[in-house]
Amino acid sequence: MAKVLSAIAQFGLEAVPVAVDLLLESGLPSDKHVENMLNRL
Repeated sequence: MAKVLSAIAQFGLEAVPVAVDLLLESGLPSDKHVENMLNRL
């Protein structure tokens, strides 16, 4: 969870919740998947 929160500094407050929502829908809510999704956005 700390990695997800620290991603806000790099990717912005708007992008992180979008990535988390997409991953929760897909069933893959790990910090590595969030980082990967943020890089794709």
